[in-house]
Amino acid sequence: MQDTVLKEIPEEIMAYAGHRYVRLIAKNGDFYYTDDFYSAMYEKITQDNMSYVEAYNALGFDTEVLTEARANSAGTRAVKRMKNRKLFEKSPADFDSDTTFEEMVKKCVDGDMSREELYANMAARLIVLEEMNKALKKTIQSEPEKKK
Repeated sequence: MQDTVLKEIPEEIMAYAGHRYVRLIAKNGDFYYTDDFYSAMYEKITQDNMSYVEAYNALGFDTEVLTEARANSAGTRAVKRMKNRKLFEKSPADFDSDTTFEEMVKKCVDGDMSREELYANMAARLIVLEEMNKALKKTIQSEPEKKK
């Protein structure tokens, strides 16, 4: 059996542990970025026409320390992630639209429902309420015709 010894992560890399776009630095030095990072990176690339390296630097990362390879990898993931982004992680069709908003929020606060489930449940409820509103408008509009 071979002993494996983890190298210490260099101080200049660990300095990014508190960065607003870094969720976690793994024991091997890999960065795990926040969702906001991917959105901001994608915006810099697509709207500001920056290269991956330029965008990475613009978001407060120093490629002299973190390398251009890391910037390019992060840029590639940002573009792929944002192009494949779903509006809802959970499908609104899978949720009970009869649940009131207050009940949904309570379930989320109590830990019985994730934020993704809350959003999908709210969307399901909104869809039903919009359909009910349309039907009500049609009913109200047709009533004056019936009275004639």
